[in-house]
Formats: sequence, structure tokens, C-alpha cells
Amino acid sequence: MGGTRAYIGSANSVRERIKQSAAQREFWETAIAVTTSDDDLSKGHVEYLEARLIQMATEANRVTLDNGTSPAGQRRRLPEADQANMEQFLANLKIILPVVGLDLLKPQPRAVTQTATPVAQRISGEISFEIRHKSGVQAQAVEEDGEFIVLEGSQALKDTGYVQQSYVGLKDNLVKQGVLTVQSETLYVFARPYSFSSLSAAAAVVLDRNSNGLSEWKVKGEKRTYNDVKQARIAADGAGA
Repeated sequence: MGGTRAYIGSANSVRERIKQSAAQREFWETAIAVTTSDDDLSKGHVEYLEARLIQMATEANRVTLDNGTSPAGQRRRLPEADQANMEQFLANLKIILPVVGLDLLKPQPRAVTQTATPVAQRISGEISFEIRHKSGVQAQAVEEDGEFIVLEGSQALKDTGYVQQSYVGLKDNLVKQGVLTVQSETLYVFARPYSFSSLSAAAAVVLDRNSNGLSEWKVKGEKRTYNDVKQARIAADGAGA
């Protein structure tokens, strides 16, 4: 689970609800309001959406929800046709929210969620990438559903003293969350898989310095870089067009 906290709620007045949340919850920085163009959502519709959004966010497990309890099941009882309309509304939200940088409803890749399955089986069918640095640090990652995931057991350099390290805040958070645990005086180890927003962020955490993920990550057991794979994909797509 990431370090992001979120609260999902409904309101008749968005302005008043934001003022209320500002007084009650100090953690939040961004508020996103969802409505319809013709204001045709009834109280029953809103309660259904609220309950389903909490359920979906809980199942996705990408954020820590600040909701104390999930709305009672009876609040979500709607005629079948209305439920179908609300599910379509939610499907549209799942497309729109990532565009504004909110992925709390997006199911996590199997490389993250299926940790009881052996790594080789879990990442079957995906290209595996690695970093093998002269320092001795080793890390393995896969790209799945557009996300770059560093796998458990991967290592990350510790306290190298590099001045240029833009991701020190991210690394500190990973330590606080227990994603990175101390292996030795010079190394951390990934206790569980972690999905990074970019290849360079993943490489920077592993190497403890600003890094170009396109060139640092190489196909496992090969000299081809991620950029080589990317360019080959572009060429193949162009040839097939």
C-alpha cells in the first residue's frame, strides 16, 4: 500500500463539505469533486456511488482510506437499471481519474498483489529487467499494465552520500512504509514489490543517485537496455501500421 491517504464522501454542498473536511482532516492537499452535467443524481444514486467507490478503493489497496466505516449495504439498493447506469458512471470515472493523477481505483498489477505466487510464475509472459551495478547491488523489475514494478528481494544502495538525489523523499517514505528494510550497512532490500511512477525513480532509489532509467535498466541476462526494447516496439508498431 502506498503512503497516500484519501477520504471518500458525499455532500449536498461541495463547498461546505470541503470546509468541514479542512477542519476535521489535516492530511489532505487536494479535493476532487465528481458530479453530472445535468444534476440528475438522486440521494440513492449518490449513496450507491459512495459505497462502491469505497469498496473499489479498498480492493485496489493503493491508498489508506480515512473512512471509518463503509456505508451500510442497504444504502446501495437500487433498481437494476439504475445500478447499471451507476456502474457505467464508475467505469467512466476509472478512465478519467488517472488522467488527473488519481489512481486509487486502479487494480494493482499481479506482480504486486500475488506475492504468494513464486516470482517466476507471477511475472511469466513479462520482460524482466535488472540492474547489476559494479557496487554489487542487484535489482529486478517488470513492466505490467504500464507500471514499473521493482520486485521483492531487490537491493538498493544505502547512504552513498551522492549530492544529486532527487528521490530522497521517496526513498525515506519507502523505508518508513517497510517497503525497504536494512540488509547491511550499505544496502537496503525490498521486502515487498513496489510500483514506481517512472523507470528513473526506480533506478534512483536502487542506485541512491539521480539515474536515467532508460539506460540503467537492462533486459535480464542481456545487454539490451529498456530504451532498446522501447525503440524496437516503436519500430514494430510502425511496420505493422
